[in-house]
Parts: sequence; C-alpha cells; structure tokens
Amino acid sequence: MTLNIYFGEKIMHLASNADLSADALQHYTVNPTPEQIAQAVSNFLQSNDTIELNICRTDIYSLLGDVQKSFKLISAAGGLIENGNSELLVIYRRGMYDLPKGKRENNETNEENALREVAEETGLNAHIVAPLADTYHIYQLSDGQYCLKTTHWFRMKVDGTPTPTPQTEEDIAEAKWVSPEQLKTLAPKAHLSLRDIFLNA
Repeated sequence: MTLNIYFGEKIMHLASNADLSADALQHYTVNPTPEQIAQAVSNFLQSNDTIELNICRTDIYSLLGDVQKSFKLISAAGGLIENGNSELLVIYRRGMYDLPKGKRENNETNEENALREVAEETGLNAHIVAPLADTYHIYQLSDGQYCLKTTHWFRMKVDGTPTPTPQTEEDIAEAKWVSPEQLKTLAPKAHLSLRDIFLNA
C-alpha cells in the first residue's frame, strides 16, 4: 500500500515495506525513527531542491501518524457524483477542475460532511453509494504554519439529471455534467491529488 501526500508540485510517498520490491526499496528511507521523519519532512517542506520524499515502514499507518505530527491536521470530505445518465459532476474553481468538497464542521461524520458540502457547492441532493478514496495534500497558512488536509471522498448518485448550481461565494465558476471519458481528459487540469480519481472514475 502507498499513500501519496501532495504539496504543490512536490510529492511525498509513504509505503509499506512489504509492498516494495528490492529495487524500489533502494529509493526509500526504511523504518526511520520519529525524529528522522520530522527532519525529513522539514527538509521536504523548506527545500526547493527536494521535490520528492520516499519513506517506508512495516506499518504504513504508524508512519502516517508520525508524519502528521509535523502538521496542523484538517479533515474534509467531498463527492464524485453520478447522475441518471451515468455522467459525472465536475466543478471549475480558481483555474482548476475540481470536485465539490469542504472542511468538516463540529460533530459531523465524514458522510455528513460530504453530503453537506455537495449540497452547498452544487445545490444537488445526492446520496452516498460507497466510500471512494482518501487524498492528502499540504498547504501553508499566511502565518507560515503547514496544514495537512485529509479529504474523504465518496461516490454519490442523484436521481435524473438535475442542473447543478455553482456556489459562486466559494469561487466556483462552473458546475457541469461530463462523461467519464471527458473527466479523464480534464485530469491534467485538476489538482495532483485528484488526478487518480479523475482517471479512474
């Protein structure tokens, strides 16, 4: 298993030792201590020369836990929505193609978070079909603090082919239905963390 954490055009690969070949292991830091992880993450964030960081450990989730200690943690959720014509919803926000999502509010479950954000950003009354994936990306606040956002994605459906209403207050310029093939063509114009979802929809 591998988890990818994106920071702009940079990427951090976290992996389980057992999932890597002998050749691949040569490119990874194997079983680092928490202190070594903190230093490696700091170098990754601050160095213009370090565009990739590869770390592996027997237990990938304990590895993720140690990586998370370097960040303020943010949880969000969103949806990949399918209509009655098997089309998928895509939004256009701040020059990038995206999917509706947003931060979790107090006491919300991930599912409640995802459904609320979809309703707010698109006006659609969707229902959840199944969990889809978790994505991870890093961003920096104006005070210099780094945040690691985990977004929990769900596959959703709506009845018929309702017209979405983009939430302009969230800088959403467009919300439209596209075929799965069209969504794949938009992947290069989506955030790195979302490209696999676009390509595998």
